Amino acid sequence: MPLLTASGTWPILNNRRKNEWYKPVKVKTHSHLIYLFNIVLLTVSGFFFAGAQQTPISTDSILNAEKVSESEKLEVYNNLGRELVTTDFNKSKVYALQGIAIAEKQKNSVMLANLYRTLGACYTVEGEYDSASYSLKKALFFANKVKDERLIAYVNLGVATLNIRRNHFQEALKQFFELLPVFEKNNDKVNMRKTLGSIAASYMYLENFNQAEKYYNEAIKVASGIKDSSGLGQAYQGLCRIASQRQENDKAMAYALQSGIAFHASGEKLFESVAKKEAALLYLKNNNVTKASELAGQSLALAKEIGGSRYIGNALGTLSSIALYKKDYYAAIRYANESLQTDSVDTDTKTTMLENLVKANTLSSKPDEAIKFFNKYQQLIDLRIKESYQKSLTELEVKYGTEKQQLRIDSLENTKRLTIITSVAGALVSLLIILLLISRQHNINHKKMLAEQKVAQLEQEKKLIATQAVLDGETAERTRLARDLHDGLGGMLSAIKLNLHDVKKG
Repeated sequence: MPLLTASGTWPILNNRRKNEWYKPVKVKTHSHLIYLFNIVLLTVSGFFFAGAQQTPISTDSILNAEKVSESEKLEVYNNLGRELVTTDFNKSKVYALQGIAIAEKQKNSVMLANLYRTLGACYTVEGEYDSASYSLKKALFFANKVKDERLIAYVNLGVATLNIRRNHFQEALKQFFELLPVFEKNNDKVNMRKTLGSIAASYMYLENFNQAEKYYNEAIKVASGIKDSSGLGQAYQGLCRIASQRQENDKAMAYALQSGIAFHASGEKLFESVAKKEAALLYLKNNNVTKASELAGQSLALAKEIGGSRYIGNALGTLSSIALYKKDYYAAIRYANESLQTDSVDTDTKTTMLENLVKANTLSSKPDEAIKFFNKYQQLIDLRIKESYQKSLTELEVKYGTEKQQLRIDSLENTKRLTIITSVAGALVSLLIILLLISRQHNINHKKMLAEQKVAQLEQEKKLIATQAVLDGETAERTRLARDLHDGLGGMLSAIKLNLHDVKKG
């Protein structure tokens, strides 16, 4: 499953090659409704992928121009290296290595990280996984050196992609789910799409088709929003394989054709080769041998144009299966042998080719050759069973270790949770006690204040009573004095009056 893309350009579709994809799908199982669905789907795709013609880059004119500095050359090598990863990975490798030589002189860690990332992507597409791993480790070293979060994420995306190619799907899924929030935070739609597509591919290889379909559809939404034809091609290719697994041949065919249109628009000939190969197998499944042969031949031509041995081997394998179906045993044997000589990495193709050689030699009355290839076939199957067994053991060990670690984590979390609950409960009890003490002190202070107010009131009343008593005594004394004065003065005045009367007479 191709997972790496170029930066994405939008060349106008060549009419001749476009028509190869636009031919109506003639398969026996199609209903009229599915047939119309395919026509509409392909027409819409043709409209969507039409774009402006890309101006070709003349690398020699740029690099050989006068007064071109080393830094400018480095920039060109970096950009072209990334552009050509999925369209011409041999040239991409050359540019990446030339850029690395300059970047090492300049001690430019950022460029070294980018160029080693490109080199790792080339080796991944080519199937040279050890070289890819080494290059990506170097890229990660330089990315960490400059502490660039986004660059580290880009390199780790390449590492996770490599893990898919190496069938380390659980590890890859973990990495992709860690990377997705980083790209979402930076609103990096291109790498969001790549990550969603890679998550879907991981689930597909784990045969969790529902989850795979979900993430492929999410990838399509993002790719459509940014007009990423490569991303759409990869998503449609994944949906094609899911539909094939579900025996939904009509859907699979529609998705295969959509994938081919998308990769044609993005200019990714290797992936267009894969799309044509898968469409050829679907046509063969529906007994349309002529169309299957035509598409398989086109797939081989595209793969040879780029020089990808893995893809050439796959295309030759498809032609071998078609020839065997046509009972052209000589051609089936020839294509199968060429496929085995071209590609020794893809074990699925190798197994199918050995099986084809056994059948073709048996049916063409060559029992010795049939037995020879049957023994090789049996050895390969035994080896794959052992590898599968070892892989299962490893996965069980990893799963056991993971579960054990998870139990330890759960235990620590439970202890932590209990500690937090206890601490919170203790804090609440302490707070309650403090509140009660504050309330009690408040009541005591309030009562004390009331008592003091009462005492003050009584003292005031006592003073008022004493003052009133003094006033009452003074009033009584004044009354007595007034009475005494009144009574004594009246008698004296009467006596004086009488005496004056006597005086007057005498």
